[in-house]
Amino acid sequence: MAAISEQRVLELVLCIDRSGSMGYGEPMTKMEQAKGIAIDLIGGLGEKDKLGVVAFDNECLVLNSLSAPKEEGIVQRVQGLTDRGPTSIAKGLVTAHGLFPKESGEDVVRQILLLTDGRANLSLDGAGGVEGSPALERELMGLCANLWRDKIFVSTVAVGKDAFTNPLRLMSEAS
Repeated sequence: MAAISEQRVLELVLCIDRSGSMGYGEPMTKMEQAKGIAIDLIGGLGEKDKLGVVAFDNECLVLNSLSAPKEEGIVQRVQGLTDRGPTSIAKGLVTAHGLFPKESGEDVVRQILLLTDGRANLSLDGAGGVEGSPALERELMGLCANLWRDKIFVSTVAVGKDAFTNPLRLMSEAS
């Protein structure tokens, strides 16, 4: 992925699902697929672009604050991710949102790329839910709409054959 144009700068936050369901898949696990996609994207960023990386399950881990994409160790931190725990996509999005500065110039494109199987089972407040439940989907749509108001685009990558593609599509459309 190259910079949007010579005049524009990309502020990209990769939001990577590291929940337990990402440990499944054949011949590669969903976790391995997501890490491969993330590493390829990191390698394609331009010198002026900025990169943040958040990994989430029921907790969030900031692997990289929004900084130069060629910063040493980013790829190794992504490679070291392992699957664990339940899934709060909402926490991942909120944490990713927090990495962006409050305001950016007109020449900046702000983007969250969510790499997940879409199998959310925890809300932002930690309440459990059923994967694909309307309440969890409404929460995610609301978060994406808020991101859109802050001029942050959310794109989703459905990882794995069993990914919940409909909520992921709706999330991208909401932003």
